Amino acid sequence: MSAPEITVFLPIGRDYEQLLYSIAKTLSLSIDTLPSDSSFAFAAQQLGAEYFLIEYDADACAIVDEMQQWEKPSQEYKSLLRGCKSCIIIHYRSIDLSKRCLFIISEYLGQLSSLSVVENGYGCLLRLSDTVEHVSVDSSWSWERETFPDIPGVADSEWID
Repeated sequence: MSAPEITVFLPIGRDYEQLLYSIAKTLSLSIDTLPSDSSFAFAAQQLGAEYFLIEYDADACAIVDEMQQWEKPSQEYKSLLRGCKSCIIIHYRSIDLSKRCLFIISEYLGQLSSLSVVENGYGCLLRLSDTVEHVSVDSSWSWERETFPDIPGVADSEWID
C-alpha cells in the first residue's frame, strides 16, 4: 500500500534549507543521503508504522507548468502557482505528522503562507494558510477529499467529472 501524499508549493524568493532542517529536527526525521543524480535536493524520513517522508524539489517548474494546464482551478490559484518554484512533497501514513509538518511550514512562511499552494493528493489546490486555519479550528477537518464547499474559490478535484 502506498502512502498518501500532499505537495506544498513554496513561494519564490526564500531559502528553504533552514525550514527543511527544522522539519527534520522537530519531527525526529532521519535526513537521507541522496545520490548525485537524485531529482530532489533534500529528503528526510521516519520509518515504521508511522512512515513519513518529505522530499524537497528545488525546481518544481515542470510540475507547476503541468498544473497550469488543469481546467478546474481558478485563475487565482493558477497565479499563486506561478509564484512558486519549489515544493515539499509529504508522504505520510499518520495524518497527525502531516498536520504538524504543515504547521511548521506555515509558521516559517508567516504571511507568505497565503501565497503557498497545497495540492491535496486528490486533485484540489488549496492555500496553505486556509488548510492550516481549518485544521487549527477543527482537528477532524481533513484535506483528504475531492470537494471543499467550506472554502470559497476552491475548485472540485481536477480528476472527477
